Amino acid sequence: MDWKMTARVAMIGMMHLIMSCDVSSSEELGVIQSESWVELGSAMGSPVVQGNTCGAANETTPTCASSSSPDHSFRWTAPTTASYTITTFGSSFDTVLQLRQFTTNHSGASLGCNDDSGGTLQSSVTANLSAGQVIEITIDGYGSGKCGSYKLNITSSGSCPGGCNSPPGPCYNSTGTCSNGTCVYSYKPAGSSCTDGLSCTSGDQCNGSGSCSGSSTCGEGYNCTSQGCTKNYSCYGYLDCGPWNCCVQGTCDNCQIWL
Repeated sequence: MDWKMTARVAMIGMMHLIMSCDVSSSEELGVIQSESWVELGSAMGSPVVQGNTCGAANETTPTCASSSSPDHSFRWTAPTTASYTITTFGSSFDTVLQLRQFTTNHSGASLGCNDDSGGTLQSSVTANLSAGQVIEITIDGYGSGKCGSYKLNITSSGSCPGGCNSPPGPCYNSTGTCSNGTCVYSYKPAGSSCTDGLSCTSGDQCNGSGSCSGSSTCGEGYNCTSQGCTKNYSCYGYLDCGPWNCCVQGTCDNCQIWL
């Protein structure tokens, strides 16, 4: 049964946090996994964590701003495939927010970084994450010696249950991104090999805009369709064509008769 509780956890470097999150009774709150980060599980809310960086160590360097200020880092796991917005709105100082792929030594690839957002001194980063993806969230201060109380907020603009692994056609990349609850897939490059589903085409290729097509192997007077090569009756509108004459290269050929 879900219940709300507040736990105070301490970290090396005089790191003091107040964590407020909804968890089940079987979950452990405030577990310190190493000396340099705190486990948040998949908690979401505004805020997920409140704390103060003053007195903490300067353990990381953000990729988007100059900083030699104290910082706090957290490990967080995306509960579903979705677009997540992580902010420090409500903090009391000039923050820098860094997202990285999680490692135990702050060396993971950057997933986003922001100094000032929306005309404020607080920070905001939006990232498309896959279900179960583990990231590191670091709250830092801009410049030298900037510290203070902060709020860490994590919200989602929409999830994509099951992930984004079902492209709408053969000329879309196999893995998409989740945006506002909808999977978005990018096009494969023009010239990429594909299969248009027709038995009477060859050399099928993508056109760079999501369509796949090939060259017809049917003879003149025939169209390639999902039923195979079918007779072309486009001459029916011509006054000089009998209803059973065939169309060759856009004109009626009275020498050939449909049977």
